[in-house]
This record gives sequence, C-alpha cells and structure tokens, in this order.
Amino acid sequence: MIESNDQFLVYYLILNTCYFFGMLGLHLLGRSRLIFGAGLTALLSFCYSIRTAGVGSDAGNYILLIADKNPLVQEMSPFIVYLGKLVHILSGDEVMLFFIVSFITNMTILFAFYKIDRKNYLVLMAVFSVSFLFINSNMNVLRQGMAISVGFWAIYYIVNYHFTRYAVAVVLATLIHSSAVILFILPVILWVQKKRTVYLCVFILAILYLATASAVTILYYLQDIHWSFARLYWYLTWENIKQFNLKHVYYLYLVIIAIYLYLYESLSIELRRYSLVFLSILVLMVLFRSDDFIVDRFSFYFIPVAVILYVNLYKVLKVNRNNLYKTLFIFLPFMWLGKSAYQFNLWWILGIVR
Repeated sequence: MIESNDQFLVYYLILNTCYFFGMLGLHLLGRSRLIFGAGLTALLSFCYSIRTAGVGSDAGNYILLIADKNPLVQEMSPFIVYLGKLVHILSGDEVMLFFIVSFITNMTILFAFYKIDRKNYLVLMAVFSVSFLFINSNMNVLRQGMAISVGFWAIYYIVNYHFTRYAVAVVLATLIHSSAVILFILPVILWVQKKRTVYLCVFILAILYLATASAVTILYYLQDIHWSFARLYWYLTWENIKQFNLKHVYYLYLVIIAIYLYLYESLSIELRRYSLVFLSILVLMVLFRSDDFIVDRFSFYFIPVAVILYVNLYKVLKVNRNNLYKTLFIFLPFMWLGKSAYQFNLWWILGIVR
C-alpha cells in the first residue's frame, strides 16, 4: 500500500515506464495483443488503486462518499454517488473504488483507441499513458477522468457522423461530470470543412485571443479613471480566477495544430476531422480567456485527440520509414513521462499548482 506522494512518485515512474515499453512490445504481437494489452491495462489500474486516501489531492472526498458522510454528495454526479454507495455496501474499501474508477477510465479509452486505429491502438495507449492527464485522471480528477473516457467515444462518434450515438455519449459523460457539456460544441466546429474557411476561423480566433489579452492590459491602466473600468477589470481578474496564460503544453498543442493546418488538404478525411476537433483548444482559449482553470479542465477532453495527431505525424510528414522519427517517437514521450512526474511533484508533493 502506497502511503505518501513521495513514495508514489517513484512508484509511478517505474510503473509507467514498464507500461509504456510493455505496450510498445505488445504492439509487435499478433491477434492476442488486444487481450494482453487489456490485461496489462487492468493490472496498471489495480497498481494505481493500492494507495491510501492521502495520496493524491481529491481522494478524501471519495472516501467520505463511501462512508456516506460527504456533505458535498448532493453536488456530485449521480453515477459516482451510486458507485460510492455500492462500494460502501460491498466492502467500504477505498481501494475497490479507486480500482473500479481507474479500470473503467483506462479500459474505455483503450477500446476507443482500438476502435479508431486497430493497427496502432497499443501505441496510442502507450503515448497517452505518459501524459499528465493519465496520472491526473487516475489520482485526482477521478470523476472527470471517467467523463473524459466516455467523451472520447463521443468524439469518435461525431468524427464518423454517428450523431445519435454522439449525443447519447455526451449526455452520459455529462452525468458523470458536468464539464463534459463542452463537447456539445463539436458539431459546430466540424461544420467547417473547407481549407479557406478553416484558416479564416483560426485567424479570427487568434485575433480575438490577442484582443482579449490586450483588453485586460488596457483595463489595468484605465481602472482608476472610472468605476466602470474598475468593475470590468475586476470581472476579468477577480481573486478566485487566474488569467489564462500559454503554458508549455499549449505551445505543443499549437505546433500540432500548425502542422495539421499547413498540410490540411493532404490529410485523410478522418485526420482532417480530428484536427478540426482539436481546434476546440483555440476556441476554449478565446471563450474562457479570463479563467485559466476552466481552459485547463475543459482542454483535458481533447488530449486523447492530441495523442492521435502526434502518433499519426509519421503519416502526415511521410517519415514512416525514417529511423530518426522512430527514435524521436520513443524519446519524446519518455521525456513527457519525466515532465508528468515533475508536475506530480509540484502539485501533490510541493503543493504548487501551475
């Protein structure tokens, strides 16, 4: 049983390194690789669950939920409430709850990758496992992690124009975590298909983003002139929110977006649609410019799409036989594993949220 965040940091690095290379190794197998991949994912989910309530930052609420003592139970989604009550009846053990949530989340995403790309789904899952979202959805944002996994199926359905299934998946994800409502913007985004229209929309979003950034700066100097300026500045910068800023991960998102926009016409229909879905990141940056937390939490739903676009760069850039790409492909996600460990250290060991 892991009893501290410091212990879990070492545990996480060993565990996810083995999982990353294990999934890449299973990718070389034949028909049995889905069974072994699912088994390895289930084992990883169990390994994440053998921890005390003090490991991670939100686990305590779920422990109280199991004991039926959580005052916030009315604000939680029905799914997690009934799941907590079920675990309370069966054992009252937090490990069981952690395992069920991690198992549902990870397996749902694995089978979504399988549905999307039956050749490279284990590679997709390996890359996803080194992201901070992976550790966060298994350690902290448990409810949203499940909602993200169901929401990923909604993205798959809308990309393939299965609108009824898409709507059902979004509603189900919203019942798990209300933030999944952001996925209802996808039909509007996918309505844009032509290259010139896409470029125009991106240009407008960029102008709006820069304009809102400038507006906050200007209002800072105008707030002493008139109360209306001060009030508007307060609304955009009040103490409970933090102005959105471009963190390192968003620069990587922008690089991926730029590559796919530049090569837009040469993409397959499916990759075009996934690249359009990923443009939701830009929409979030504009709509919620004044709230850093909201942009980060909403953008979680599109990180699995970033994994698809990253892994498919070898097709887009036509370097599928290039050994340099293969080397970078392994090296860069491995670096990302280190970055996720560093962020884990900031959030849960040092208590610094960035």
